[in-house]
Amino acid sequence: LYGRVLDVVLDLRRNSATYGRVFTCELNAANRELLFIPVGFAHGFLSLADESLMVYKADAVHSPAHDVGIAWDSFGLDWPIGQPILSERDRKFPAWAAFKSPF
Repeated sequence: LYGRVLDVVLDLRRNSATYGRVFTCELNAANRELLFIPVGFAHGFLSLADESLMVYKADAVHSPAHDVGIAWDSFGLDWPIGQPILSERDRKFPAWAAFKSPF
């Protein structure tokens, strides 16, 4: 593992007291911290280094039919970057206001 990432977690649980709130933390090779993200939360990240390698563990097999997301700049987070490099898939995600949470 190497590099640094800003890990971002958004609460998607409509009946939660923290619905729509964001949690962020930095994960890097030096702090060696882990982050558990339970069901009902969206997850994204920003590499803070030219090269970053992180490891993720999931509790279920990936389901492309459920692989959805939210536009990175639509839920009020003050990202430390103006114009990130996004995948074609990520550029097509709806804004938070239009997102229909299944949770």
